Amino acid sequence: MEMGFDGVFIDLAGPTVECYGPRFGKHKHEAPNQSNTEAYEELMRAIYHAVKQHGDDRIVMQNTCTSIMPSHWAYCDAQLLEAYPYNDTSLN
Repeated sequence: MEMGFDGVFIDLAGPTVECYGPRFGKHKHEAPNQSNTEAYEELMRAIYHAVKQHGDDRIVMQNTCTSIMPSHWAYCDAQLLEAYPYNDTSLN
């Protein structure tokens, strides 16, 4: 932000899938009682807060890929809906 960027673009902002690494002994999570979705949303809230510390004119835009996510609206300024199917032929 100090370099003059206008904001942050978060690609693949959700929905997230759950991680089963700890269950299979592959790795541990920092917050084992938190779901993958909860941890990811906590990170996005922290990013939004960090960006806004540099001014309300700085923005956070999320690429939500498959659906607009109202649960994210509190910590983004815009959402991009990428690859939206307009008709049956656009699904291929």
